[in-house]
Amino acid sequence: MHPRARKHPPGCWILSSAKRRLRPPVTLIATGIFDFLWSAVCNVLSYSQKDYGNLQMPTVLRIGPYRIYFYSHEPNEPPHVHVDRERCSAKFWLSPVQMARNIGFVAHELRSVERLVLEHQQELLEAWDGYFGAER
Repeated sequence: MHPRARKHPPGCWILSSAKRRLRPPVTLIATGIFDFLWSAVCNVLSYSQKDYGNLQMPTVLRIGPYRIYFYSHEPNEPPHVHVDRERCSAKFWLSPVQMARNIGFVAHELRSVERLVLEHQQELLEAWDGYFGAER
C-alpha cells in the first residue's frame, strides 16, 4: 500500500481529488450494487423532472423552493404527494402524514418539508380527491 494512501471503512464514500466528486467504495462497484442503486436514483430524479407524453404531474402547491405534486397515473395508491427541490425528492402519504421515500433531502430539511405537508394536509387531500375522485 502506498504510504499516503488512506484506508477507508467499508461503505465509506471517498472524495476523489482528481475529479472533485464523490465516488463509491470499491466493494459496491465490484458487486454491481452501486450501479443498480445509482440507476434507480437517476431514473427517479429524471422521471420527476421530465414530461413523458401523456403523463401529467399536476402541481398542487409551490412553497418557497418546493414543488408539491402527484402523478396522474397513481390512482390506485393511497393519497400521497411528491415534493421536489432541485435534485431532491420525497414522497409523503397524506392520511396520516408520513414519509414514504426520500432521495437527497437531509434530515432537518426533511422535517421542515414534512411540516409543510402537515400544514397543508387538508388542501392536498382535497386536490387529490378532486383529481382522482373521493373513493379510497
